[in-house]
Amino acid sequence: MNNLASVSKILYDREVIQKNKENYELKQELKKYKTPKVYFENEDEWYELKEKEFSKLEIEIKNWCSELRYDYFDFEIDTIWYKGVYDSLKECLINLTNNKKWSEFNADYIICMVEKCLRNLFHFNLSDENLSENLGVMIYGMIIGRLDGDGSEPLLDIDLM
Repeated sequence: MNNLASVSKILYDREVIQKNKENYELKQELKKYKTPKVYFENEDEWYELKEKEFSKLEIEIKNWCSELRYDYFDFEIDTIWYKGVYDSLKECLINLTNNKKWSEFNADYIICMVEKCLRNLFHFNLSDENLSENLGVMIYGMIIGRLDGDGSEPLLDIDLM
């Protein structure tokens, strides 16, 4: 009878219920930050998907850079959020991981990093004709370096079945 009373107290105790709710909410929030595991039959399948998604992203970055007007570069930087690059990166991450929350969080983080870098570049002379191509290569390299690992721990993690 004492055991039943103890279990009943635990089940209906407001503090326990509140802690369980907080625990559940924290676990849900953690899913945004924890790198999802992606499983593939073999490495070739992973590399094929990754190359396909990275190629689409590279094309989107080149297109964005080719449309930049360097005389208004300070204002053009903001277009990285709504002229395709951000959406393309988010779609790339969703296709690679099948995790929408994680992909949105990391796409926001990566584009924010790129935007801050571009804002720092604004203080340099941007009149070079080859800047569009060089800027595209730099942005793509920054994003892929973060996703695929640039000598450090890669953001994307796979396991083979």
